[in-house]
Amino acid sequence: MKAEVRAQGFKIVGESANSYNSRTWTETNHNLDFIAEHRSGNLNIGIEVKNTLSLIDKKELTTKLDMCRYLEIRPVFATRWIKPYMYLITKDYSGFSWVFKTQMYPLGLEKLVKEIYNGLGLPVSVRTELPPKSVRLFERWIDANT
Repeated sequence: MKAEVRAQGFKIVGESANSYNSRTWTETNHNLDFIAEHRSGNLNIGIEVKNTLSLIDKKELTTKLDMCRYLEIRPVFATRWIKPYMYLITKDYSGFSWVFKTQMYPLGLEKLVKEIYNGLGLPVSVRTELPPKSVRLFERWIDANT
């Protein structure tokens, strides 16, 4: 994830962060996985990664959205499943829903992934790179916002 964000022209300026540009989120104990600035200077984002099979809790989602608004950055949710909230993220907060069809595991876990897929039929995969279609959608969103 971090490598792709960098490849798209972003500099990661915070990890597990709740502060940006001398503003600190104090309403809750939540943070964002990454905060990044685009090289254009026109797009700063807060990224929340949810590589889980279940849907993010709506209260957590709205907290992260409100945090991004307070920090004056655009929300990006990198998830396996977020369809019920896509309109809220994109229309109400001008963010991006970066959706992946499978739960991703790193190299070395091929045997486990095969067992999960064969035993439970869950959408899982071992990946070293993000899916090309998802990357293209993110690129288009960046182009439209820089």
